[in-house]
Amino acid sequence: MPGRRMAGAWLAALLVEFAGLALIGTLASGATGTNEQELLRLHLPWLFAVLLAVVAAAVVWRDRAPRAHWLLATVTVPLLSVAIGTVAGASGASTLLASVLFAAEGVGGILAGLAVTRLFEPADTGYR
Repeated sequence: MPGRRMAGAWLAALLVEFAGLALIGTLASGATGTNEQELLRLHLPWLFAVLLAVVAAAVVWRDRAPRAHWLLATVTVPLLSVAIGTVAGASGASTLLASVLFAAEGVGGILAGLAVTRLFEPADTGYR
């Protein structure tokens, strides 16, 4: 049932996203510091949370379905989280520059996640 697997992939990505945002919230709570500290507390964890969400969805969706189905299963939740976070001002994205940076990091995490899943994709042997 592709619908059940798709829902499972979305749920896996959603759980990873929530865990990542909870970690970012813990790291960022009331802390101020230099740009380097902000990079380590907010930006890199956000990028890795999105990357891991894509990988988690791809692990759940272990199917040789058409590429469009695979992309729908793996990037829907991360794309929605980036879009909602950018519009809602998540993780301190309260200015235009911060929102653009938040969105760019999210898209970068999605692309990196797709690259990681591609590395571990089995070789096509021609047998189906």
